[in-house]
Amino acid sequence: MKDNLIPDIKKYVNMLLGPLEDHYYHQYEHALDVMNRSIELGQKEGLSKDNLELLLIAALFHDTGFIIQYDDNEFI
Repeated sequence: MKDNLIPDIKKYVNMLLGPLEDHYYHQYEHALDVMNRSIELGQKEGLSKDNLELLLIAALFHDTGFIIQYDDNEFI
């Protein structure tokens, strides 16, 4: 996996979710909170560096389906 994709992905997700600041959960700060908690849990579980990076990518993107569809956005 490319070394340290997380900063670029954070910028991209901020671009997607940044304009949605009026929503409590579907916003960039929430994505960062989920990512930070994922770091704690992933390290506690002993994930490899690559698997931890995949978990963080998923955490950052977890609400981005909302920009396409409000209801049932989790699948997207």
